[in-house]
Amino acid sequence: MIAGTSSEQQSMLGVIPRDWKPNVATTAITDTLLIGVFTGVRWTNGYQVVIDAVGLDDTVVTVQVIYTTPKPNQLLQQAGPRSSFAVVGVGRTLLPAATNLTVRVIDQTNTAMASQTYQMP
Repeated sequence: MIAGTSSEQQSMLGVIPRDWKPNVATTAITDTLLIGVFTGVRWTNGYQVVIDAVGLDDTVVTVQVIYTTPKPNQLLQQAGPRSSFAVVGVGRTLLPAATNLTVRVIDQTNTAMASQTYQMP
C-alpha cells in the first residue's frame, strides 16, 4: 500500500493497528511518501514482516523485507484474523521528479513479492 495523498494516508490508517496510528497520522504527507507492506490475513501466529532496507534506482524504489513464516511442525496458536505489517516513510526530496514511480518488494532471498506502479500526485 502506498500513501502519497491525504486520502491515501487515511486509507492506510484504516488498516493498521491502533498503536501505529499516531506515527502514520502525524507524518507530513506533503514531504513523505508512505509505503506499507502487509502479510495479508493469517489465522495463526508465526507470520511477520519487517522492512530491512529501502533503495532507489532511477524510478524504482526497492523495499527489502525479512518475511518470517512458521517452521514446519511448529506448534501454532489459533488466532483471530491478523496481519503483520511494516510502514516506512521515504522523503520526497530523495525521489525522482518522475510522475510514475515503481515500488517493488523483495524478501531476504531477493524473491519478488510485489510490485506496484504509483502515479505521484
